[in-house]
Amino acid sequence: MQGLVTKFGDAVWRPQNSAIPPLPTLAFPTTLWAYLGESLARSQNMVAGAPAVTAVGSPAFPPTNNFVSVGPTSATVRGNGYLDTGVPDDTRSFTVVFAARMNSTGGQGAPIANNDPIGSGFGINVQFISGVTPGPQCSINGPAIALKVPATSPGDQTWFKLYLFAYDDPSFTMAGYNLTDGTNVQQVGSSFARNLSTTGTFWTGTNQRFTTALGVLDVAFIGKLSGMVNATQAQAIGANIRAHLALIGLMV
Repeated sequence: MQGLVTKFGDAVWRPQNSAIPPLPTLAFPTTLWAYLGESLARSQNMVAGAPAVTAVGSPAFPPTNNFVSVGPTSATVRGNGYLDTGVPDDTRSFTVVFAARMNSTGGQGAPIANNDPIGSGFGINVQFISGVTPGPQCSINGPAIALKVPATSPGDQTWFKLYLFAYDDPSFTMAGYNLTDGTNVQQVGSSFARNLSTTGTFWTGTNQRFTTALGVLDVAFIGKLSGMVNATQAQAIGANIRAHLALIGLMV
């Protein structure tokens, strides 16, 4: 079963490890890059100078040490709390990447999101969707895009997988990737600039607009980049993250 190998030492953070495929060279910065698990102290943003990741409520760090269980503070199961990365929504074009799974075949969960509170609708909202058309979905306002990477079934979302969404504001184009199964989709929105979240920061486990309507999920990695990566770069990012996670016993 996934997630049952204990994290050992600091292997995941050793850049000299020759088994790790390199990350691509990009023309824009990375603002969030965090492997989650073991403890809050070991789940911090690896980007130099980044804000501290803080816990709200009671996110759970299982003894396997390679993921965190997160959700709204109102949840009634283990993982009734979320992580706030402190990273703002500061560029209209972006890439978000995450390794996660739902804890059940029903309900919804937010692996990464940055929204203003109810009323504005601005920001980036990523949620696992259940029901007859399941899959992780990335929604943004302005170009009015809600792009879903289809899952084969609600049960398919209970396995750890690595996903990436990338959006380019000048072309109003979003691409979504399931980097575990090798599938991808694309959508072009209307010709309106994306509405940035003006007060929100990136959370994992819930979001600012739907703080009680979501379920608990397990998250092993979250990242955010300040521009849209292309398909080749997405695959290189996926190979790097998957190799790091394999070192701590998590196959995605």
